[in-house]
Amino acid sequence: MKDRDRISNLEELMADLLIRMDRLEDGQSRLELGQAKLEAGQAKLESGQAKLEAGQAKLESGQAMLERGHGQTISRLDKMEGILGKLIENQMELSDKQGSFQDALLDLIKVVRKNSIDIEMIKDTMVTKETLAQCIEAMMSRFDKIDLRFERIEQDIEVLKLK
Repeated sequence: MKDRDRISNLEELMADLLIRMDRLEDGQSRLELGQAKLEAGQAKLESGQAKLEAGQAKLESGQAMLERGHGQTISRLDKMEGILGKLIENQMELSDKQGSFQDALLDLIKVVRKNSIDIEMIKDTMVTKETLAQCIEAMMSRFDKIDLRFERIEQDIEVLKLK
């Protein structure tokens, strides 16, 4: 019996070992399947990483373009500020010159009125030739002064136009 017991024990041990080997094979199959899934997941992760890096490169490129555009916009705004400053200066200078021109025009109107009044007085009084000559001389002197003022005003206007 001892041999039978031994054989029986050996058979049980063999059956146990076979069961364990089946379990090991099943576990190894599961392990291989899990490893394949892990490798596939890792490949997806690497693909996602590559897409992320490409997206980040595009984002950096877009940011660089945006920064260049921002710099160009600031440069253009600075130029516009300079141009506006010059325009304001020219406008102020033109306003000053216009004021001077209006003053000269008012002076001219006064002189013309005065001359008209003088002429009327001369007609009314009919003075001598000498007095008439002096009056005409005075009027011519005034007209010459006015002509000089107009020439200065025209020169100022030409200077403004050149600016």
